[in-house]
Amino acid sequence: MGKIKKYNKKKIFFGVFIPENFSKICNTIVYFWPKNKQEAIFQMKYLFSIFSISTEVFIIGKNRSGVKSAENMLEEWINLKKIQGKDRCTLFYGKIKKKYIFILNNFIKSYFWNKIHISCLPGVFGYSGIDSGTLLLLSTLDFKIYGDILDIGCGSGIISIQILKLLNKNNITVNLLDECALSLYSSKLNIENNNLKASVFESNIFSRIDQKFNLIISNPPIHNDLKQDFFVLKNIIKQSKNFLKKNGELRIVINSSCSFEKYFKRHFKKIIILKKNKNYKVYQGLK
Repeated sequence: MGKIKKYNKKKIFFGVFIPENFSKICNTIVYFWPKNKQEAIFQMKYLFSIFSISTEVFIIGKNRSGVKSAENMLEEWINLKKIQGKDRCTLFYGKIKKKYIFILNNFIKSYFWNKIHISCLPGVFGYSGIDSGTLLLLSTLDFKIYGDILDIGCGSGIISIQILKLLNKNNITVNLLDECALSLYSSKLNIENNNLKASVFESNIFSRIDQKFNLIISNPPIHNDLKQDFFVLKNIIKQSKNFLKKNGELRIVINSSCSFEKYFKRHFKKIIILKKNKNYKVYQGLK
């Protein structure tokens, strides 16, 4: 899964698995270390499997993300040396010394919830199981849901899968979007594994949306890298009304430590807290 795009006359690949022919036209890898170490190991080992011995590798990341652990974690395949450290970031350099035999199933984590089979790649929200916020959101699903549904920030796809399993109707269409290739891959895999049908596609919130929905549902991220960030959450609340049909609703789960009632009221004529516990609240915004 993946596709090559053109930007400023340059080719850009979006997807999980870089095509092997890239290793023939590129002799250098520049890798930005993520906050999730399992994701980093998964991606680096795949790169070690398709690029040739002596390929130059630069790894850069924030110290808080654990980039300094790269030396030890990857030492079997590459000897990394620190070449610069500044602004609480570190840059490493090395050359691939050993190829990795990549087996995808060794990295996929699978589990069952409510008779639903979930498989995730490292770095996907839901990799370690279903979080309590998503569980609270799932507990609000009922048979009143109908029509066109949009799942923003789909992660493993569990929200949409539960909707499809619970309703089992012909009068609903479900669309899942995310900007993370790992999440899109996992969601597609889980839709197929559970013998369901839905549309899964890449979009930066509403950037590729050109239709309206009866329900927009989300458990949005409130962190960007290692910092708390409400950009995605605020944009979903602010823009959703433009993508809702008449009498449509936004249903979203938010950490209880974040107060968003006033912000909701700026953009929706009516809001309801459908359910809450000590950690989360599920909001319903009605157009």
